[in-house]
Amino acid sequence: MRSMCPFGIAAGTAEGSCPFPWIDQVEGFLAEQEAAEVYDDGEEYGEAYVFFITAAAEEDLLAVTSRAAGLAGIRAECSRSSP
Repeated sequence: MRSMCPFGIAAGTAEGSCPFPWIDQVEGFLAEQEAAEVYDDGEEYGEAYVFFITAAAEEDLLAVTSRAAGLAGIRAECSRSSP
């Protein structure tokens, strides 16, 4: 399953700092989940950033991606889909 978030510079990002701090936040969250495994490193895909998780039933994968999308500071436009 993949979870995609459109690129967008985080509101209030100071000049010279990482414009996409939410990428590290989501990657850290996914790495801590016991319900699913991170399959591969995330990557840019067009105007989105894609995270890959696996090794769980579809309902568990959907639950993990839903929780990731609900993290504070994560853009509401994040979505999830099966390959």
